[in-house]
Amino acid sequence: MLPGGFQSFSARIALLVSGLLIVTLVSTFILVNRENTRNALQSVMADLATTEETFNSLLQGRTSSLFDVVRPATSDHAFRTTFIDGHMPTLESAMRNLLGRIRYVPADLMLLTDLNLEPIAKTAPDFINPEDIPTQWLTDKAFESDEYESSGIVATEQAPYQLITSPLLIPNPQGWVVIGFPIGDQFVLSTKEITQTDVSIAVFDGNWRISSSTLNDGQQSSFSSLLPNLIEMDQTSLETNLDGTPYLSRLQRLETGSDMQVYVALHGNLGQALAPYERLNRSLYLIFGGGLLISAIGALTLARSVSAPVQALTKGVQSIRSGDLSLRVETTSSDELGQLGQAFNEMAEGLEDKERVRNLLGKVVSEEIASELLENKIELGGEEKELTVLFCDIRNFTQLCESQPPKAVLAGLNNFFSEAAKVIESERGVIDKYMGDAVMALFGAPVKHGEEETRAVSAALQLRENYGRSTDNEPENIIAAGIEFGIGIASGTAVVGNMGSENRLNYSVIGDSVNTCARLESLTKFYQVPILVNKAVRDKADRFQFRWIDRIRAKGKREAIDIYQPLNENDKLCNSEIVTLHQNASKAYLKADWDKAEHCFGLLSERLPEEKLYQLYLSRIEKFKSESPENWDGVYTHTEK
Repeated sequence: MLPGGFQSFSARIALLVSGLLIVTLVSTFILVNRENTRNALQSVMADLATTEETFNSLLQGRTSSLFDVVRPATSDHAFRTTFIDGHMPTLESAMRNLLGRIRYVPADLMLLTDLNLEPIAKTAPDFINPEDIPTQWLTDKAFESDEYESSGIVATEQAPYQLITSPLLIPNPQGWVVIGFPIGDQFVLSTKEITQTDVSIAVFDGNWRISSSTLNDGQQSSFSSLLPNLIEMDQTSLETNLDGTPYLSRLQRLETGSDMQVYVALHGNLGQALAPYERLNRSLYLIFGGGLLISAIGALTLARSVSAPVQALTKGVQSIRSGDLSLRVETTSSDELGQLGQAFNEMAEGLEDKERVRNLLGKVVSEEIASELLENKIELGGEEKELTVLFCDIRNFTQLCESQPPKAVLAGLNNFFSEAAKVIESERGVIDKYMGDAVMALFGAPVKHGEEETRAVSAALQLRENYGRSTDNEPENIIAAGIEFGIGIASGTAVVGNMGSENRLNYSVIGDSVNTCARLESLTKFYQVPILVNKAVRDKADRFQFRWIDRIRAKGKREAIDIYQPLNENDKLCNSEIVTLHQNASKAYLKADWDKAEHCFGLLSERLPEEKLYQLYLSRIEKFKSESPENWDGVYTHTEK
């Protein structure tokens, strides 16, 4: 039971807010302090990881630069002539000249050996002995590569060296070229200039020593004393105290060709990373104290003005959540809560308008296209996509409608389009547009669902079957019963997007596959078949059986294509004897074996007299037998669309 002074809503709010604020501020301070420390560590670790990548990238880049100079040099006629002459001063001069041509890489070591790895000539600092260079190790690695080249690191008395080896071709291999550069002070300074992180190179040859480092002498000494424990504990990252400064050090071992171990150590300064957070902690003390005092005073004031607008907004949000977008909240003030109420009303109006537009747009275009237009920035342009286009057109629609009233024509046409849309959308196709008595659909745009060709063929076969069944049930509908239509399907690359003008655009598709699809639909009438597809559809829609129709060059097209008719599994054309006979006839026709083709097509025509396709081929063959075509490739060129 609260004391009497805290029975009011405002007092309870003040007490609750103050108590929660105290707990929150203290907890927040503890968590913020812990997170700041953790973030500082993560930031330093991320910097170290980046520095490690940069170090390796610089090492790889300089190694690649060596290869870029050595490869052409080892095949250079002048260099090879100098090698063959064997005049040592000239050869060493050529080697120094080659080293001088390596830009941005301080390469100062070059060794030539024969195929037995015996040194021939050397240009290198005095502290490097040719016998200490692991030539055998490098050449063994080179033999494992396709280019017979390799690279590796060797530790010397003063600094590790990055070496590369490449065969000397005259034109056959006559020896090996070894070139290297020190991983020394210049290299670690370059790394630090790029990453702002300290770098050290440590070598173990019985004793630990720092060969190069960006740390000061005292820090180097501290780190050198920690190295044995780091390696013994198998730790690659450790918080260290280097000469009184906290660091996070990270180790990476470099592969070498000797018993000497070489490590690159990266040092992130934790003191610098934590400095901003320490300043933040001091600011938080002041902010938390002032916030506690102000909140106790402001809680009472806010409690009196918040509850009513909040309740109204809550009711409005619940109304929108339930689907009622018509509710508006009353705003009586111009403060933030009043602005929030006004913003809520504008949001509700916007949602209501958008829903109205979506409902209207969804009736004009498909749901997928409506979503694409509403969710993305509407602008002219498109993108290339692999998709499948289906084009369906009613045959002889003008003659069919001559004696019918316009309303009956429209009703019949809408009935056909409704059936087409139902079938296409059931196969996840998208109606792109209605064009008079034709419909164009896309499979694979704007959203890909996979198996686009299979779903397009399935939709075409279903439409043929379903529409025939529906018109059988409505014999009184003269328009519906008289509709006959052809379908073309083509797969390929097309540009999909918004096309038109800046003020009026349309989501559509253009490309060769669209033109091919339209030609195929038009040719269904010529070949007296219901559906035609191109080879790309036939190859990918392998669930269905197809009948080869012709090899054609459509009007306006230069490329010849094979076209096919998809078949229902219960179609009589799927009979094994018919299929075999059709294949034999087609092969003979394409090979210009007119007698065999005529015999096979004749048998097919006798067994399937209703198939006009076979009569068409018999007519062609009769003409070809009397006027044998030159350079026969089986292509029939259409001169009409």
